[in-house]
Amino acid sequence: MKKILFILLFLMVALCGFAQREVCGVSFGSSYSTTKNALQNKFGYCDNSDKNEIVYYNKSYGGVFFSRIMFEFQYDSYGRGYFNNCIMACDCSSIADARLKAKRLASMLSKYDMEERTKTDGSTYFIGGVDPTDSSQYGVMVYVAQWSDGCGAAIAYGPYNYVQEDF
Repeated sequence: MKKILFILLFLMVALCGFAQREVCGVSFGSSYSTTKNALQNKFGYCDNSDKNEIVYYNKSYGGVFFSRIMFEFQYDSYGRGYFNNCIMACDCSSIADARLKAKRLASMLSKYDMEERTKTDGSTYFIGGVDPTDSSQYGVMVYVAQWSDGCGAAIAYGPYNYVQEDF
């Protein structure tokens, strides 16, 4: 019985080790004010913000230049905000360039055992890691994105569901 408990404990610790707990020095699940203060210390004043999102433009992180980094929040019925999603995007000159950039970003995230997947339209994306709020879900995605003003590659940490208000 002790061996079984030890093995279960070991597996739980191993799985938690791959869960994304923080990004840019901010723990997921942090309050809006805690997140904003930590980000201001790291990147300076944000370029845009409201209660749902804090946005920085043209910042480097981990040796990569991102055209935008968005920190998003989830709120409970009491109005408490939780940092639950971070999207880091790189503008690219073409879809082909965005695909190459996405592959490079995924390889940089190899500690999350990134796995390449293909959508029904033939486009690929990468997923890996573990959602810190639900160990049955992936935690990180790298994909090609199209915006109204162009395209690029993006890393998405989340969204993670910190507000458990289901019936």
